Parts: sequence; C-alpha cells; structure tokens
Amino acid sequence: MALLADGSYLAGFATKDFALLSECTCGSIECAVAGVRHQLPDGRTVTLLGDGRSLNLFENEGIPNRGYDAYRVGTLLAAVALCCQAHDLPVGLDTALADRVIAESGLFEAYYDLYLGGS
Repeated sequence: MALLADGSYLAGFATKDFALLSECTCGSIECAVAGVRHQLPDGRTVTLLGDGRSLNLFENEGIPNRGYDAYRVGTLLAAVALCCQAHDLPVGLDTALADRVIAESGLFEAYYDLYLGGS
C-alpha cells in the first residue's frame, strides 16, 4: 500500500484481492459507476474500481459457485499455454489461442457432464 501513488486506480481480479483496504482506510466514498474511493491513513486516496469485484461483475451477479471452478481452470489452461508460447505470440490481443486450448482440453464437456447431467 505504501508504494501506491496518490489517486491510483485499483482493479481486482477477484473479490478478495484488495480486502486489505477495509482494514487500513480512514473512510470511503462511493463513486457512481466507478467503485469506491478510499482515503489511506497518510491522506492519499485510491479508487477501487468495481467495488473490489471483478470488473465484468460490478453491480451484477457473480459467477455461480458451480461455474467458478471452470472459470479458474480455463484461466490456468490459457495462462500455461500463453506462457509456453510467449516467444511466438504477436503483439496485441488475440483470444484464439486461449479459446482453442480451452476447447481442446475437454473442460466444457467435463463441466457439462459434472453439473448439467450430460452423457
């Protein structure tokens, strides 16, 4: 926390990423649409985007418990594939490799079989 610049914006990957803010702030102000601005003990402020939730879930339903395991596995599969092939990847955002790795892993079929009674 001591290394954050005054006025920093924080984006969490998971709800608990910035749980520390609830313990070390001197107050907070809700910021419409953005999240919550926290004042740190030394006077600096930081804005926690999405109120600490994953940004795509702010003010919406979270990932159902039964889906969270698949979400984490998909993230891990994509991260491993991207790290193993980092030297061959072009600059920019292209989801094709992650999509292919997850599809070929059988994750969707396993999820369906486990939770939705697939054959």
